This record gives sequence, C-alpha cells and structure tokens, in this order.
Amino acid sequence: MGRNVAKLTDKAEKLAELLKTAAKNKTKKLWEKLPKPRKGVFRAKLSINKIEKLLKNKTVDFNDVQGFVKEKGLKNQFKPKEPFMDGFRYEWTDGTYKYEMHGHGSNPKYAGKPNNAANPTMRVTRTNISTDIDEFYTTNKTWVDDFTNNANDIHIPLINSPYK
Repeated sequence: MGRNVAKLTDKAEKLAELLKTAAKNKTKKLWEKLPKPRKGVFRAKLSINKIEKLLKNKTVDFNDVQGFVKEKGLKNQFKPKEPFMDGFRYEWTDGTYKYEMHGHGSNPKYAGKPNNAANPTMRVTRTNISTDIDEFYTTNKTWVDDFTNNANDIHIPLINSPYK
C-alpha cells in the first residue's frame, strides 16, 4: 500500500504544479499538457464484467482466457524470463483503468502459498489512469490494493493450462 501512496502523492504534486503553471499562463487547453498514455498498450473497450465472469469456483479456465482475448483481438505480449519460459500477458484500457492480465506455470519458490506453488496461475491488475494506483483481482471476486497480504488470492489457479 505504501507504494500506491507514494505514487498518488507524486501524481498530486505534478498535477498541482501543472495547475499553477496553467493559471500563470492562463492556458485554455490544460489537457494538452497532461501526460500521454504509454505507447504499446493495446486500447480496447472491454467490460471488466467479462473478466469477472471468467472466474468460476476460484479458478479460471485457460480456454476461457483464450476465447476472451481472441474475441477482443488482444495480442500476447509475454516475454520469457526465468523461471517462467511460457505464459501470456495482455494489456488494454477502458478509459478509467489500464488492465494487465498475465499467467504462467506453477512457482515452487512459494511453497507455503498453494495457489502459487501447486498450480499454473494468472493475475489481473488494474491501474487507475488518473491516480496510478494498482488494484488486484482476487479469487474472492474482489479488487484489493494490498499485494503483499493478498498474494495467494491474487494468484488465481489456471485450469487446463498448457503451462506447468
């Protein structure tokens, strides 16, 4: 949570500075000075309800994920990195949030956390575009902003996954 507070504080300071500059210059088109969205992020109008419908019995079926991304025309942006050489990563925005959905094989490094260690998992992160605060979707169908204390619930078991 501290990371999100720091991000929010930084954003607030930048916005205050921008508003002072605009007031001095009597800028009429303030939005032209606001930061532009990151390049390379696929922009698609997607309903988060669709993602919430992917979660069934605290798991997500890999085949449902593939149908979802195919329907929306999203491209896999996964980059292999030890220990995960196979997986998926998709990004999009709905105008309010930037979403990232990624999945990979199990991670024995987290032996005490059953979702991470025993199964291939996926995670959905949304970042509020205006505040830059991250939230994570959980197996309980809720969004939380505390990754550390919810790490197991944030890593959603991915059934029928080709990733081991």
